Amino acid sequence: MGVLEIIVKTILYIGNYNEKYSRNWIILRALKINGIKVYTLNFRNTSKKKMMYSFIKNLKILNSVQIDLIYFFSVTPRDWPLFLLTKFYSKYRKIPMVYDYFISKFQTFYEDRELFSRKNKIFKVFKYAFLYCLDYFECLLSDSVILDTNTHIEYFNKKFKLKKKKFVKIFVGARDDIYFPLNIKKKSDSKFIVGYWGTFIPLHGVDYIIKAFELLKNESDIYLSLIGKGQTYETNKELAERLKIKNIEFIPKIFMTSKELNKLPEFITKFDLGLGIFGNTDKMLLVIPNKIFEGIAMKLPMITANTPAIREEFTNNKDIILCDRAKPESLAKCIIRLKNDETLRKKIANGGYLLYKKQFSIDKIGLDLVNILNEILTK
Repeated sequence: MGVLEIIVKTILYIGNYNEKYSRNWIILRALKINGIKVYTLNFRNTSKKKMMYSFIKNLKILNSVQIDLIYFFSVTPRDWPLFLLTKFYSKYRKIPMVYDYFISKFQTFYEDRELFSRKNKIFKVFKYAFLYCLDYFECLLSDSVILDTNTHIEYFNKKFKLKKKKFVKIFVGARDDIYFPLNIKKKSDSKFIVGYWGTFIPLHGVDYIIKAFELLKNESDIYLSLIGKGQTYETNKELAERLKIKNIEFIPKIFMTSKELNKLPEFITKFDLGLGIFGNTDKMLLVIPNKIFEGIAMKLPMITANTPAIREEFTNNKDIILCDRAKPESLAKCIIRLKNDETLRKKIANGGYLLYKKQFSIDKIGLDLVNILNEILTK
């Protein structure tokens, strides 16, 4: 369904965000290619004291311009004062405020990553209460909340008893200036390279990838390339050493700057097969990670764990290969199957790319986003 009329003309995009990160870059581009004027206020790496001063200074200037809608983005719990300031400004100007929530802070920083010691019971209770209330009140006070999958919306509905009509879905997608088929010929050697790129956090389940390769130790022509760093990097590197896996390489690059990020596809295009997420956390059931969209945008066949979020749009054996989550033996079988079946690899690569162009391109995301914002503004 197309946009009959663009009602939203101007947007204030505000928060604490990395504008090069896929979610922000894609949304900002989707807005601009649809002719929407975007004013940006980014408080990244700003202290609370400077944030208050800068907020007031900039909004005095913005008071003189027409703004139809406020788009807020933040993924850190520390930004609740900025959220409240933005909410007050939204009420003062009588402008709807949309929050691109992207992740549950409670689930990410309490349940999933376990970034604190559970030995301190008082701190544990405080952290639980603070993050739970933060998710609840930030979503409740927002006029509308954007998430990335229907399964994620179900989680917020059940966990925080928030009505489904509060939430809308916009897929993550991939940056089309970076991730596209490069059509570079691979070296004519016998290596079959299986690749992973991303942060090392429990959600991604890199330990299950490494354990799967322990089962493939006798497959001397299969290699594993792991690109990235993060919370579980050292632990996983030690695991690979302990299991004495030889056909494995760790490339500890983060690819945070634009210059570095432009080099990532050169690594990805060398892969014969791409890996998604395989962890045993509840959060992985709710999301489709960036790397899945990036891989299919580059026409790379992808394997990932079978989850409700993935099944919303993907079909096993058509545009992706699904394995049992947190089960190395299932992942190992899928790798062998694809390695031995070039026809299937091409089918999955082509199917994934066609799905990307149809459902996850920036043009499609922009169309969906504008329709959603129009509906919010006309409520």
